Amino acid sequence: MISDRDQISSMFPTHLQSALEQLVKIAHQNAVGSDEISFAPRDELATVDLVVAALAGIGIYITTPCAFQIWLLVSENKQAHWLDGPDTSHETLAFIMDLCMDIHKDKDYAVFSGMG
Repeated sequence: MISDRDQISSMFPTHLQSALEQLVKIAHQNAVGSDEISFAPRDELATVDLVVAALAGIGIYITTPCAFQIWLLVSENKQAHWLDGPDTSHETLAFIMDLCMDIHKDKDYAVFSGMG
C-alpha cells in the first residue's frame, strides 16, 4: 500500500506516520466484506475520491472501499455520522492528519484509543 516512504516523509509529519499506517490498516480491514460503499450517495463518493487522491499524493494507494472506511473513521473522530467532505484533496489530507494527530496523542474518538 505505501509505495515511497521518502515521499510520505516530505508530505506528512514523521511523528504521525505510524498513526497513518495504523489508520490505513484498520480501514482496509473494515473494508473487507463491507458493502457500505455500495449504498453511498454521490456526495459521499465524491469525498471518497478525494481521500484516494489525497493519499495517492503522498504515495499511499488504497481502494475506494478502504477510502470510504477512512472517511468513516475521520467522521467518527469528529463525532459525526458522515462529515461533509472537503473541497480539495489538500483539505482532505488535513482532516486525515487531524485524526492521525489525535491517534498519536490517544485522544481520538475512533477505534484506536478506546474513547469512542
